[in-house]
Amino acid sequence: MIKDAVRTTSKDIANVVVDIMSNIVKDIVPLYGKGEGAEKQLDRLATDRFDALVPFFEEKKIKYCVLAAEGERDGVPPSLLQKHSDNTAKYYISLDPLEGTTSAARGGSRCLLAFAGGFSNELYKPLPDQLSCFTLASNEVPIETRDVESLKSVKSFFLRNKSFMQFSSLRRRETEGLLEKLGLSNPTIVNGESSFYMPSALANEVYLAGDCSLPLFLETDGYIGRSGIAEARIESRLWKFWAGVIVSGKIMKNYPSGMMGYLDDRLKAASNGEASKARYFFTPQEMTDMHCCGWSDEEIISVLTPKSFSPDYTTIIIGSLSGTEDRVLKRHSKRNMLPIKISGNRKKYAIQFYCKNGYVDRNGMKVIIREAGNG
Repeated sequence: MIKDAVRTTSKDIANVVVDIMSNIVKDIVPLYGKGEGAEKQLDRLATDRFDALVPFFEEKKIKYCVLAAEGERDGVPPSLLQKHSDNTAKYYISLDPLEGTTSAARGGSRCLLAFAGGFSNELYKPLPDQLSCFTLASNEVPIETRDVESLKSVKSFFLRNKSFMQFSSLRRRETEGLLEKLGLSNPTIVNGESSFYMPSALANEVYLAGDCSLPLFLETDGYIGRSGIAEARIESRLWKFWAGVIVSGKIMKNYPSGMMGYLDDRLKAASNGEASKARYFFTPQEMTDMHCCGWSDEEIISVLTPKSFSPDYTTIIIGSLSGTEDRVLKRHSKRNMLPIKISGNRKKYAIQFYCKNGYVDRNGMKVIIREAGNG
């Protein structure tokens, strides 16, 4: 009976989320490609739309805890949904209302909407949006603790498997140093579609997404790089194998031995369980914020696993606004999400959703096409 109740509730939540995402698409299509000045408006519109979950949860008498919600780092104040969050609740939410905001403002690809939610008797704690997560992920080969002991061990994992796995990363400030650490000094870079500040690219067959790491589990076999906290808390349950550590972009940029020195020292401290060193890898304010969320120094410094980092969400939904196919680098991707299709004089939008539900299709992918009316 309990499982039946959870199954019914999860389906209800999924339907509400799909409706919310459909309304977000309707709201932001007129702003798509309007330039960087539209970024905050796009974020605000998408974030506010998810506040529709508040009366739904109140009606269902469900208390919830928002583990992560992208937006604060982009200057968007906490939403009503976040303000009603209860850290003692057993329904957990990780949310990215609009992933790829800059891309949407510029009219580029890789703009998505993402929600993950599920019941769990385990205790999970929120994290500030300003932090990041350096991760190693795979759909092909299990990841062992020894694979994330240092950047050298990450490189070893990469070299052992690159002949039959296509790896990916994001094109961030530290990417050049990361590629060098992986043994790809002076890689041949083929630029693709511009979806962020720099175009997506292939660097010796490693795919570098200009922005948006969420769909890479569909596109490629493995991932090495840094993701936002909200994305990481969802991605940890999308990849078949995943491990990560919490990192600070602020400290990484100004670390005495450079960004790669930061990542190497951070991984070694996590592998050795050196909780006393946690304060060296984060700003005082970041440490205070994590402590206020209930994180101990031991938990902050540790290597994260899917089980320790995120609940086994009963529902994960990703809505595609502009799709993920690179119009220049068409061959890199194993599976793409489609952009919306607008018809009827912009009165209807056909939207593709990736839906992963523990009670429907735990290991596969279900895609539905939803029409969002404009009235």
